[in-house]
Amino acid sequence: MTNGFKYLAHILAKGVKGVFEPVTYWYQEIGAHVGHLVTLIEKDRENNILLVQQACRPGLLSKNAQVVEWSCKFFAKLALEFTNKQMMPLAWEWFISEHGGMQGCLLGLKRHPQLAESIISVLVQYARYDMVELFTIHLKNVCPEPTEQIQMMIALFKPLTESNFTKDEVTKFEIVLSHHLIIDCVFRSY
Repeated sequence: MTNGFKYLAHILAKGVKGVFEPVTYWYQEIGAHVGHLVTLIEKDRENNILLVQQACRPGLLSKNAQVVEWSCKFFAKLALEFTNKQMMPLAWEWFISEHGGMQGCLLGLKRHPQLAESIISVLVQYARYDMVELFTIHLKNVCPEPTEQIQMMIALFKPLTESNFTKDEVTKFEIVLSHHLIIDCVFRSY
């Protein structure tokens, strides 16, 4: 803990001597006890929300697809608990920050495109009430190049529109997003 979680980050991203089963098991265990973890986080919300999320973030960047998948399950559960405990504003700030959860999710998606649905579950839980903001403002911060934004939207929109949970919401603002992105791309080209 004293060196900024460097050893934990290394293990979560690269495994224990290249073996990923202990990391997968760790995410399964903390995911199973996420309610208790959030109760502990509540004792010092300001510091602990950032601390726990940042410590667990490297799993989203793992070389191993199973670790990324279990990491996504953990973060989706964590975000749901934060919502239930009215702690989401602080969690959201970390999520959209530089080197936060959104960036981790999108880097994980680049590395493991087959896990789009798992990554979307995290995005949906964190951006539950801010989906338009997520795609119109914060996606630009993580993917500053218009072509990268378009590639990311393509990777995300199909699974988002196929999900029963997000289909209606995506359909409502799909036109807004495409209009916003087209205008932005045109202005950047001048």
